[in-house]
Amino acid sequence: MKRTQSRVLVVHRFSPLHALSFAGVAAITGITTLCLLVNPLTAALGVVNLILYAGVYTPLKRMHVACTWAGALVGAIPPLMGYAAATGSIDASALCLAAILYSWQFPHFNGLSWNLRGDYSKCTWQLPKIRYNNGGRKSYTFSSGQRSGHHDYQRIDLGTDGQAESRSYSLHRSSLTAPQEIKSSSWVNEIALTASVQVGLCSVAAPLTNLTTITFAIDTLPVNAYLCWLAYKFYSAPDASNSRRLFFYSLLYLPLIMILMVVSSYGRNDKQKTEA
Repeated sequence: MKRTQSRVLVVHRFSPLHALSFAGVAAITGITTLCLLVNPLTAALGVVNLILYAGVYTPLKRMHVACTWAGALVGAIPPLMGYAAATGSIDASALCLAAILYSWQFPHFNGLSWNLRGDYSKCTWQLPKIRYNNGGRKSYTFSSGQRSGHHDYQRIDLGTDGQAESRSYSLHRSSLTAPQEIKSSSWVNEIALTASVQVGLCSVAAPLTNLTTITFAIDTLPVNAYLCWLAYKFYSAPDASNSRRLFFYSLLYLPLIMILMVVSSYGRNDKQKTEA
């Protein structure tokens, strides 16, 4: 892939053994530190995330499109670790925080991956690709890898009756021609829109779990509304411009939502102590 071709392992600045050794030492040191200096629950979550990332998410990228959801779980666990480190437990507030991080990753990653779909198609990553015009049927195409000058594909066709038909086929590279792309939705766009709505719902639910106050739910309404608007624009007109806007706003969205969460909770503990 073009965007990763200069990374240290790819250019052989480090050997795989060197990288594996460093990762092993870092993992053991980190988990031990969490267990001894924080608490066992945080360390256990760290072990789970390590296994999920290295043992599930990474190999799954070459096997199934579910890698995207596994990767979102990987990103949702660190907030749980922080909450467990601070409180020593996991409750509804922690799960709500994790749900915000989990849902946020879909508009973030899908906004990014749309403009990199050509790069992804050159490798064996199992990611949802574009939807193409296929004689009035909805087609979702997945690249299943490449071998001996051939590209292997799996295509799922949805007819007007809603019945799905899966077909696997192989084409020689020299015979590949790009299908006619249409300005309509795909899995990538639908997931981004659905997850953006979920983030907004989690923000509304945050005060109900005692994660923050009702002020947070009110203050984040315009922030979440704009995220949903950008996701809808990406859904209704998937192109480089709309995907780029969604991606860059997602970079701003996360720190903004965290700042609002802290600000809206400021003084709440003092008030609770006073009332007690």
